Amino acid sequence: MAICKYCNQEMKTAKSCRKNLTVDIGNEVFKPIRFGYAERDIPFPKRPKDLPPYEERCHDCGVIAGGIHHPGCDWEECPKCRRQLISCGCLDEQEKK
Repeated sequence: MAICKYCNQEMKTAKSCRKNLTVDIGNEVFKPIRFGYAERDIPFPKRPKDLPPYEERCHDCGVIAGGIHHPGCDWEECPKCRRQLISCGCLDEQEKK
């Protein structure tokens, strides 16, 4: 059992994290990219943006398609640079402030 420390839900069964609905990077505020809408969630050839996302759950944090990843999820995409959020370095900009 893994409980999210931000939303207090079981991560593998929660539909979405209920954490803050923005990502602060430097002086900019972004909306998080929901599971199923990240560039790497869209199989080749790329689906049009108006098609619904995948139906399965995130392999790491367990949210359903359209849900917000739990913090620290290794599949969450950075809304600024579009790379992996936990390793791209963009969040480091916020910590320097």
